[in-house]
Amino acid sequence: MPSETRHSLLTFLYMSKRSLPPKINFSFKKKTDLSDGKSSKKAFWSSLLMTFLATTISIVLTFGTAKLLDHRERVKDRKLSALMVMSNIETFANKLEIFANDMERRDTIGAWILSKPAEYFDSIPEVELQRPVNRLVALNLLSHDKTAESIFSDNIDTWKNMGNFQFIDNVGQCFSMMNEIERYWNDWVFEVEEDSKEVVAHPDQFKGENMYSKQIGYSALRSKIARIHRWSGWLRYAAATIRYSNEKNMALIGISKKELDEFTELRNKDIAISSQKPNANDYYPTDLDVNNLPTIKSMTDRLDSIAYKP
Repeated sequence: MPSETRHSLLTFLYMSKRSLPPKINFSFKKKTDLSDGKSSKKAFWSSLLMTFLATTISIVLTFGTAKLLDHRERVKDRKLSALMVMSNIETFANKLEIFANDMERRDTIGAWILSKPAEYFDSIPEVELQRPVNRLVALNLLSHDKTAESIFSDNIDTWKNMGNFQFIDNVGQCFSMMNEIERYWNDWVFEVEEDSKEVVAHPDQFKGENMYSKQIGYSALRSKIARIHRWSGWLRYAAATIRYSNEKNMALIGISKKELDEFTELRNKDIAISSQKPNANDYYPTDLDVNNLPTIKSMTDRLDSIAYKP
């Protein structure tokens, strides 16, 4: 290459290098990501939601548990009230059975008396007739504890809240039957007493050697003695009817017969105490001995001293 040409080329290259623009260092900053803001907001709302849910659950658990415990307590109280009501009904049925057994024993005496003519008893001493005749005319009145019935009637709204209206109706029918049975029996007892009192009040109007033979000979009283046999059967039928209805109550409320019997036994169990039951005979004064002259004399002297005191 000629020297001139080579010199011209070098000059061009030198000048070209000087004329190049300065080198630019492209260092790019990280562009701000808009999704970071969204993530922060999302985390905030998630935290707030979790806090709200935790608070809500805590409140629900607190009040829900209290309500559940209260519900369980009410269910327990209702079950106890139902047991008291049904135990009262069962106790009445048991009493009817006791009365039926007693009437069967009285019926044995009545059958013996009716097998004899009224004149037969004139030859029997009065003291020997007293006990059997009293067994026939001195009958016990029938009654039941009205406490459970009052509790049931006075709190009828509470029972309605149980929602078991069939149970309410059936218990009401049981109490109605109990009151009707009680009234029917007691009316008959009063009729027997009235016939007996009629003889005592007007003994001259009746045949017989003594008060008891007169009662046995009274036709109205004899007809009632003849009905004793029927009454024992009627009492057993009444007891069976009451128990039948009470079994429906047990089924409606979900209580077993064993559970009811245990509660009834516990409720009627006698409480053991150190003291003895009072006896009426221990509190009445002894009869005055009219044959005891010193007693009569001392009383006469006291009366005279009062009547004739100067």
